[in-house]
Amino acid sequence: YTRDGERIMITGIELASGRKERARASEIKTLWSQARDRVVVKISVNKGQNTLSRTIEASYDEEFCIGDMLDLGDIKAVVNKIRAGDETLRKGCIEADYIKRIYAKAMRNTWR
Repeated sequence: YTRDGERIMITGIELASGRKERARASEIKTLWSQARDRVVVKISVNKGQNTLSRTIEASYDEEFCIGDMLDLGDIKAVVNKIRAGDETLRKGCIEADYIKRIYAKAMRNTWR
């Protein structure tokens, strides 16, 4: 949902009788929302037996693709899988807003 150029997501609907998944507009007492202009993307970077966890902040519509190189400051990695909803992408691209976690492999000689 966009309001005055700001993207927001409805996170809850509250009626006089409590929270509901859906309701008629006339019944709604309070709408709970969250700004969605930036999202935090979780990343797991693998090198052999070790896995490093990182997060980055991205615009909600920024695309991440299989094969992208990520510069995470102390390590550079290549995206090999992306978890989005109930599926795992092994090819293609997806917007940051839908990503649950990016899985990447460390590039040689970048693990410090």
